[in-house]
Amino acid sequence: MNIPLKYLSKMGEYDIQMDGVNIKAIVADHVTLVESGIAELKSRLGGDLKLVGIDLKKFDNSGCPRLLFIYVKDYCLIIDFNGLPMRYFPKILAAFLSDQTISFVGFEIDSKFYEFRNYRNFVYATISGSLSSIKGVEICDLAARVRKNRGLLSCRSFADLVTKCEFDFKVEDQKKKDPFVGGSAMSFSTEEIKYAMREAFNCYNMANKLLSDLLGNPS
Repeated sequence: MNIPLKYLSKMGEYDIQMDGVNIKAIVADHVTLVESGIAELKSRLGGDLKLVGIDLKKFDNSGCPRLLFIYVKDYCLIIDFNGLPMRYFPKILAAFLSDQTISFVGFEIDSKFYEFRNYRNFVYATISGSLSSIKGVEICDLAARVRKNRGLLSCRSFADLVTKCEFDFKVEDQKKKDPFVGGSAMSFSTEEIKYAMREAFNCYNMANKLLSDLLGNPS
C-alpha cells in the first residue's frame, strides 16, 4: 500500500482485552513495521527465561502461511507476509527467530514450523544464509515434563490440554468457523485479530505458569 508509514502503522494497531489483560497488537505488513515490532518484543524480554508464544495461520490449503503471531507479555506482533516483498525475509526477524536464548512455545509447533520452512520467503532466506534452523518448544511436551504426566503428550487440541492440566484458560469454540480460512482479506476486525491470536496468547501464558509453578512461584 503506497501511503506514508505513519498512517500504515496506525491502521495496523489494535487494542485487545483478553482475560483481563490489555494487549497492544500490531499487524505489520511493511519491513519497517516488522523491525519496530521486533524491537518492542525484545524490550519485553528479560531475565534468564525468555518466553515467546508463537503461532502460524494460513488462509487456504496452499501450504503458504499468511500470518505469524509472536506474543510476549502484553504485546503481539502479527506479521502479514502477504504485504512483504516476494522472496524477502526481514533480517531482523530471521535473527530473532534464530536466537537460541529465546524459548518459542506453541501448539503443534513442529508441523507449523515445517510449513514455515517450506514457505518461499523462508526457503529463500535459508538458502541465502540469513536464517538458521528455527527450534520451538511444544507446549504439550513442556506440560508433560513439568507435570510428569506422559498422557499430556497425546492431547489433540489446546482445549484438551487445558482440561487435563486443570487450568482455567479460555479457548476458542472449536466449532466456530475460523474467519481466516478461505479468505484473502487486506484488513481485519478487532474480533478477528482477538480470535486469531488466542493460541499464541494461551501458549505464552500456560508456559509461563507451568515454569513458575515448577519453581514454586505461582504466577
